[in-house]
Amino acid sequence: MALRSNYDDLANIAEFCRQYTKDIVRFSTMLHLRTDGDRERSAEIRAERLTAAEMRKCNQVFEDADCREPQETKAPQKNEEVDPQKLFRCNAGLGDFVVSYDGQYRLCISLNAPGTTYDLHQGTLRDAYEKFMPATRALITNSPEYRCGNCDIRHQCNTCPALAYLETGALDGVPEYFCQLAHERGNF
Repeated sequence: MALRSNYDDLANIAEFCRQYTKDIVRFSTMLHLRTDGDRERSAEIRAERLTAAEMRKCNQVFEDADCREPQETKAPQKNEEVDPQKLFRCNAGLGDFVVSYDGQYRLCISLNAPGTTYDLHQGTLRDAYEKFMPATRALITNSPEYRCGNCDIRHQCNTCPALAYLETGALDGVPEYFCQLAHERGNF
């Protein structure tokens, strides 16, 4: 994980990792906020996030060390036609799911917005998988502020409804931090 607290040591970390693996060493910069809404801890997470310029420098260090940042989500390709109002363009609920400690069925571990979890104490796993999951993935927005669906660089963006909710409190919110990163990614 590339963090503000280890930023100055990334070249050494890359070199250390290359000594112990034949594979490509990868790092991630995707720091998700807490799903429990803890504001103090989320502030600590935000403080550890790197700027786009720092990530660009990181990428140079890791490319020199034959290391690469992983692609966290499978975003639509540039030429892929998608309804611009459709919220779920990520892999959430495409075959995989999560059941939390309290019996909540989730399309992904980070998704906990109201209406996006299914209480397995009140229903069946079959209903969750066959009915609830497709209905949730089909959610659309009518928000005039939603700009992600028509964004020219959405194929480079790692945001999703779960991250949007964690960052903004709305599934169709625009998480500015991830938006800025996507715009900068084209310059990496």
